[in-house]
Amino acid sequence: MRILLVEADRLTLSQLTDALTSQGHKITPVGNSQRALELALAQTYELILLNTQLSDLDGVHLCRHLRRQGYQKPILLLVEDASSDGIAGLEAGADDYVIKPYTLPDLLVRVQVLLQRQSLVSSPVLLYWEALCLNATAIEVTYRGQPVSLTPKEFNLLELFLRNPQRVFSRTAILDRIWSFDVVPNESTVTNHIKELRQKLKAAGLAADVIETVYGLGYRLKPPPKPLQASGPLPPPGEDGMLQTQDIPPKILVVDEDPGVITALRYLLQPWGLAISGLQDATQLWERLNAIAPDLLILDLGLSHLNGADLCQRVRQDERWGNLPILVITTNTRAEAIRQAFAAGADDFVSKPIVGPELVTRVVSRLEQRRTWQKGRSQLAGNQTYATGEPVPEVFVTRVQNTYGNILLVDDQPENLRTLSKILSQQGYKVRKALSGAMALAAIESQPPDLIVLDVRMPEMNGYEVCASLKARAATRDIPIVFVSALDATADKLKAFTVGGVDYITKPFQAEEVLARIKHQLIILQQQRQLTLRYQQLHQEIQKRQRSEVTLTQMQVSEARWQTIFDRISLPLGLLDLNGHWLRLNPCLCELLGDSEAELLHTPMAASFQLENSESPLFPIQEWFSPETAALQLELTCCPKTGAEIRVSLAALVLQDNWNQPHSVFVQVHCLESEGA
Repeated sequence: MRILLVEADRLTLSQLTDALTSQGHKITPVGNSQRALELALAQTYELILLNTQLSDLDGVHLCRHLRRQGYQKPILLLVEDASSDGIAGLEAGADDYVIKPYTLPDLLVRVQVLLQRQSLVSSPVLLYWEALCLNATAIEVTYRGQPVSLTPKEFNLLELFLRNPQRVFSRTAILDRIWSFDVVPNESTVTNHIKELRQKLKAAGLAADVIETVYGLGYRLKPPPKPLQASGPLPPPGEDGMLQTQDIPPKILVVDEDPGVITALRYLLQPWGLAISGLQDATQLWERLNAIAPDLLILDLGLSHLNGADLCQRVRQDERWGNLPILVITTNTRAEAIRQAFAAGADDFVSKPIVGPELVTRVVSRLEQRRTWQKGRSQLAGNQTYATGEPVPEVFVTRVQNTYGNILLVDDQPENLRTLSKILSQQGYKVRKALSGAMALAAIESQPPDLIVLDVRMPEMNGYEVCASLKARAATRDIPIVFVSALDATADKLKAFTVGGVDYITKPFQAEEVLARIKHQLIILQQQRQLTLRYQQLHQEIQKRQRSEVTLTQMQVSEARWQTIFDRISLPLGLLDLNGHWLRLNPCLCELLGDSEAELLHTPMAASFQLENSESPLFPIQEWFSPETAALQLELTCCPKTGAEIRVSLAALVLQDNWNQPHSVFVQVHCLESEGA
């Protein structure tokens, strides 16, 4: 662990440095508060051991100043008096104090307790330049997952530039920040170390220099290579761990009051071809949403003027932005904060300090899910034009209150299985357990679960191998897999997402986070199933309508042929509706009635025909027929518009639709004789 030791007395400084170094810690000794302040804000330490009696600024004021600057790491004070310095130190933000004179074992125990406490709640501090990763917590550097061997000074140099990407450092400034006060090297030492650092990075595979020379001024971090062009697709998964998203680069809106966070996210996400927009003033959120229409929102919960959780909930409740994926980031990782974030509608949760690959994989995963969903929605929308003009029903489900699923837990530790099983069973989930990868595969073969919670470290067959095996099978490749592991290294998380995992939870886990992430994955699974089902239904409907259209076309052809015969036949023919009005008349019938078809259409038949020797009306026409009789013949008197009355015989036939219901009456008229003939 890296410890910043602030002590004005050189003898005490040397003794404490030796004692802490013997415990395996890396110590940076400092003799004054100003130097301590610069180092604390420029580099990463897991603990600050601070004497309150300093010459330039006392330790209590220094502690207070660090906390006001947002410093989160533990601070242990060495005080003369508990009732004054001790209480004042705690009020200033210190985590603990040791009263002088102290015993060395007591001090070491206090240090160890604070470091253990910190390790349980903190995430590794990772800094990136392209595929170069500096882990400030583990004190290691990797390029494309491969370690890069650096000396402590080279490591400190690289960290200094990565933490201050826009700043130019003179050689004197670098000496002040990197070298201790009791060592007085010259400026050429800085030049030589930077030269060695460049050579080692180039040997590791970096084609471009990370550090550039600003002539006459000093050195600064060189901007990373130009990000991938927006017009091209992102690279597929490969040896560099890159993940593939969609061909059209998505737009991401980052809402955070810290401009450094926005800059860091640009460095992390722009090389993936993503368009990043930053917003420091959350009051302008709605205006910015409408202006850029982002595909994903990254929202800091620790806003000073607005409640981040309330803002997340307002976005989720908005009609236009209710389905926008929201990823929240915050320094508060307590269980209650996580629960509130998911309750407010967040889709995912990332803690500060941000682990670069974890953030990238979660962002890319969310965008891929959204792309797949939108593709399905567009397929549905493309089938909206039917003969009836009916719209496609809305099938997008944003929230499900009660989502119960069949979950398989896989872990070689029975105690872990019991703990997870209890948490999930109490929420109504059906839980099965497996103690090995082989048992898990057998259980999945017999009954595929809805979701798998999979431990990484298992004998014989680890979690990555189990996941890869499942993703290689068509029957199991779509089962979501959530990894749960004590491994929190960047490479482990990245590999989990690369082999096909949908999420990664680090042990020791919080029950609220486990439940929220599992529920979210089950909601996604339910949405996918609903989409698939609806798509199948629409596909069947389309096929049915296509068959109906073919039948209709055939009927139209037949009707055209019938119309031709109807018009050309030399017999008076007509078609009536069930109310006795003309629907169609052929030329021969029009000649008989002494008028054109246009004049006769929709007029009552009773105006031209009358039952012989009867004053009763012809209508309603349904009364002509009985259920047993669909055809009849009547003798009528025809009363043409011009000319004498004519005795005629009328044959009528009821025409039925596809449901055997009468819809019209076909009539044929035969002239018997004319009056006076």
